[in-house]
Amino acid sequence: MVFSKCPHALGIVSKLLAPWTYVSLPPLQACSVEWACTASGILRRTMLDQIGLLDEGLYTYFDDVDICLRARRAGWETWFVPESQVVHFKGASTGIGSKRRELKRQPRYWYQA
Repeated sequence: MVFSKCPHALGIVSKLLAPWTYVSLPPLQACSVEWACTASGILRRTMLDQIGLLDEGLYTYFDDVDICLRARRAGWETWFVPESQVVHFKGASTGIGSKRRELKRQPRYWYQA
């Protein structure tokens, strides 16, 4: 593990937690992992039929960990494949921030799961 400052600053909270934060470098080769970001994930239908779909009660950013954990408990593996890449265009689906660089107030739904 590589120890580093948190890339997503939360003001005073980030400063207080800085001594204990770390960033783990991704593996260089495809391998089995505890969990992975599923932004570019491929999920087998048979696995989803067995463990169920995403839990709507969880906040958006925890669904990756949850589905990987439930899959592991059911005997499935999660693999990280570094060759799989996604380009994220912030605001492309909502139109917010897609053409203008100036800061805009984000709508309330932006922060909801």
